[in-house]
Amino acid sequence: MKYSIWSALESADGFRKTGLLVAPRSAHAKSKSSLDGSPLGELAVGAVNLSFALELYLKALLLHFSIKPIATHKLHKLYLEIPEDLRKHMSIVYAKALEVRIENESEFTISGFFHSSDPEHMEKKSSWADPSNPPLDTLLKAHEDAFYHWRYGVFELKTLELGYQFNFRAFATCVDVARDIAWSILKAKNGIPDREKRPNPSHWPKAFE
Repeated sequence: MKYSIWSALESADGFRKTGLLVAPRSAHAKSKSSLDGSPLGELAVGAVNLSFALELYLKALLLHFSIKPIATHKLHKLYLEIPEDLRKHMSIVYAKALEVRIENESEFTISGFFHSSDPEHMEKKSSWADPSNPPLDTLLKAHEDAFYHWRYGVFELKTLELGYQFNFRAFATCVDVARDIAWSILKAKNGIPDREKRPNPSHWPKAFE
């Protein structure tokens, strides 16, 4: 069990790192015509990688409590599977971390992609539904299907009209909080495998050397 958790966290760290590297600082693609020459690629890759990283962190937390993760990408659904006391703790830590991040950081903004057969109509739509500092439960509800939307929906464009958003600042804060808690629990339980017994010790997380 501990190796499964360790592997999940190590993989999650990789997706997190990639997501933060490519995440746009500000990006808006509002119509099909804006796909060419827009930062849509960075927007989608950043959202997909951060979403999958959070999914793995949440599933690792479930494994910590001997709860078999359900086979889903739905973030809020996974979050609700976590014991209530830990959810409350995560929510408090996230709120404090986000407040500090908003005060000290201006690099990440809420970004989004809109597609419509009528670009002028989309330009008139209200841009964002969620606040810049949403509570954790609100954030995860709003980004429930972020992995699916950004991995598939953006590029297939099967609907006549769609609108996706991604709150990079708040979401990255949530990812970092889930990461810190998951790794801390594993370390406290002495669940980190002996690096000498691992086939690829170079993959060992630097934070735990």
